Amino acid sequence: MFDLLTQLLGVCLISYAIAVLMPAWRALLVAMLLLASATAISALREWWTPEQHGCSRACKFEDLLDIPLLPVARAGFLTGATVRALTFLPQARNLSARTISIICLAGGAVALAVVVFVPSLVYWRPLRIL
Repeated sequence: MFDLLTQLLGVCLISYAIAVLMPAWRALLVAMLLLASATAISALREWWTPEQHGCSRACKFEDLLDIPLLPVARAGFLTGATVRALTFLPQARNLSARTISIICLAGGAVALAVVVFVPSLVYWRPLRIL
């Protein structure tokens, strides 16, 4: 139905929008802590486990975590959280709603640019011990 690039960009923009639409800085902080915890657990799991070569007959939940959509969603969310944090600054309270909307739209372009032009940053994996 959709090609891979359309899916990747859609996932990036949806996760970006979720972060940008956070209502308060506390909600954004909780979401960032949850994302950081999940990323740390995933990195530790990958660091300590031997390398797997994908699914054979039946995929486990851990095998599904290696699909490329999850790192793209994480990159979009982090970019959105950064933009939303910038709009929470005390100086941003004096900005008009139009200016904040322009900042959020520009951040969406940055999120897409990160996914398209810096894929090594999006798909970074920790070094393995074994």
